[in-house]
Amino acid sequence: MNIPDDDLSIPFISEQDEKDLKFGVENDVDAIFASFVRRPEDIRDMRKILAKYGNPNIPIFAKIENPEGVRKIEDIVKEADGVMVARGDLGDEIPPEQVPLVQRRIIKLCRQAGKPVITATQMLDSMTTHPRPTRAEVSDVATAIDESSDCVMLSGESASGQYPVEAVSMQASIARAMESELPYENMAKEAYDCSDHTVNDAIANSIANTALLINAQLIFNFTQTGKSTKRISKARPCCPIISITNNRKVALESGWLWGVYAHLISTTMPDFIEEMEAIALKIARDLGVKEGSRIIIAGGTPTGAGKTNFMRIVTTPVISDID
Repeated sequence: MNIPDDDLSIPFISEQDEKDLKFGVENDVDAIFASFVRRPEDIRDMRKILAKYGNPNIPIFAKIENPEGVRKIEDIVKEADGVMVARGDLGDEIPPEQVPLVQRRIIKLCRQAGKPVITATQMLDSMTTHPRPTRAEVSDVATAIDESSDCVMLSGESASGQYPVEAVSMQASIARAMESELPYENMAKEAYDCSDHTVNDAIANSIANTALLINAQLIFNFTQTGKSTKRISKARPCCPIISITNNRKVALESGWLWGVYAHLISTTMPDFIEEMEAIALKIARDLGVKEGSRIIIAGGTPTGAGKTNFMRIVTTPVISDID
């Protein structure tokens, strides 16, 4: 039932919701997506319950699906770990012509905060029953990417549709096409302008700008907490980011960040730049990066949280030089 014009007074978390949160903690889920978030207190209340059962650090994504959530979106973004623009129910709760404006605003707020934002629902809806999307659907996906969504998500198209593989392939194809034409230099500047202007922010911005200038094929970032990877992703570099960590949770949580691919290592994090370079070159070689390509390596020495303090440009050697 949708009641668009009323702020509901019923509790956000039901008895069943608490049982579900307890189940999530007991089974070590990677993230929780909270439907119909209305206010920042909803997220805080969820964290209290997660803490009660032993893990307050599970990432919480707020699904924005009602007018109250839209009105309080700035405070919700501050409190949540990420946001989903859930356009299906949102389009029932607010006038449909307002949905694109709300989508753009939410994406911008999340981008400024450096938090992942997922645009979802009815992206390629016709592919539930047809092998090709409409032109309007293609434009819809392209717009979400142009506005800087971290993720674009399919729903029924891949969950119960007749052409799930084709839908995923089409979504990825649209993303690749759009990403080849984005204004990367402007995006990096925007990210830095809305940052705290710390040394770490400057390094992330420099990495993104340098990747564009030298046509880097990959960025390798060594991280223990994932924070530096988030900052680099926020700057929207023009090439993929390989986030190297020995922390499984950090690796999993990087999956919904723009352009990030996690690489989990089983050893301790390397302390020296030369060690990091050797690891990065091996991964680049395994990924098929061509000889003579440029890659960027970033990290901290000595290793530790908040220690990101260097960026190195490396040209991949010929195979005989590696061997």
